[in-house]
Amino acid sequence: MAQQLEIKNLDQVVVRFSGDSGDGMQLAGNIFSTVSATVGNGISTFPDYPADIRAPQGSLTGVSGFQVHIGAGRVYTPGDLCDVLVAMNAAALKTQLSHAKPQATIIIDTELFDIPISVGDRSSTIQDTSCALMGTRFPVEGDAVRLFLQWGKGLHAQHLDMDLSCRISYDDRIEECAYYNLTCTGAKHSGDIRSIPEMVGTAEYIELSLPELEKAGARYATFTCNAYSCGSLSPNLVVGWMNSVGEMTISEKDGVAYDPSCVQHMVRVGDENLSKGLVFGVMDIVRREIIWLEMPFSGQTLRSACREDIEALLKRLQKKLKIGELLRLKAEAQGLEILDEENQADESYTYDWALNPAEVSKFLY
Repeated sequence: MAQQLEIKNLDQVVVRFSGDSGDGMQLAGNIFSTVSATVGNGISTFPDYPADIRAPQGSLTGVSGFQVHIGAGRVYTPGDLCDVLVAMNAAALKTQLSHAKPQATIIIDTELFDIPISVGDRSSTIQDTSCALMGTRFPVEGDAVRLFLQWGKGLHAQHLDMDLSCRISYDDRIEECAYYNLTCTGAKHSGDIRSIPEMVGTAEYIELSLPELEKAGARYATFTCNAYSCGSLSPNLVVGWMNSVGEMTISEKDGVAYDPSCVQHMVRVGDENLSKGLVFGVMDIVRREIIWLEMPFSGQTLRSACREDIEALLKRLQKKLKIGELLRLKAEAQGLEILDEENQADESYTYDWALNPAEVSKFLY
């Protein structure tokens, strides 16, 4: 469902564009001003050129700005503090946010410093269930993690083979837990399922023991799901992980082997962007945390997921500006006080807030 936009009628508004020198801020500001004047508004502009014309990309001294004051009647000045700030990068936000109208106090959850900004990341395959930005890190609760893959609910009985797999990386070797190798060090697969029952769907599980993996010297465990019998992943396929409570047995009635309250994170893959396979997470065994990913690949087994591509994606996510860093820049630029007590703050940004991409997108854009 499309988000409902709130439209406000204003007598005047001040907009400021900012970004690296060469990003086209002056051009964007001029075009915006010209269009505003064309429809009958009064305007007054102020170009703000950087101190260093050829400064390195992302540097504070290379930020270019353009401010325009738009009014329903005559406008005589470009305005003081802006109502809308368009910042193209972190440097622009840090240097220009002081020109925006101030707020008051702010709360930033420390866990937000582990969640990267999702600009440019693929997120359209996720629907219906609560989801997280790619690169979000989840602390592992307890000594066991159970991966799950569910598919086929609402479909007639048929041959529909989906596979859940896990690749465990050591310094000197790789071990795999999949339909062709149901057990390996610290991992146990529930078994290969190739057909779905009438309307209720089915599921596969992999149970991981952190004490066993740590004792063996394992570094990472990569989680994948893929379609073996058909061209793409089944619509409404659900993947995720949970705390392991009780024995790994599957109910013949509903195909479920867990209490839903044990689920730590799950997503439903939308049917409009299906791929042959999907890397949906990597567990850092040493740090005891799971990194949510959404990396498609082609091939019938997890061996088609390129380890180098996964490592490159993790490095790229690690280098990205984190939500917490962006919020701290906002506080510094606006002179906001960062508090420890949520009930004393005018603005609060929590871990649960960051798990809602729609809310984060409102803040970013």
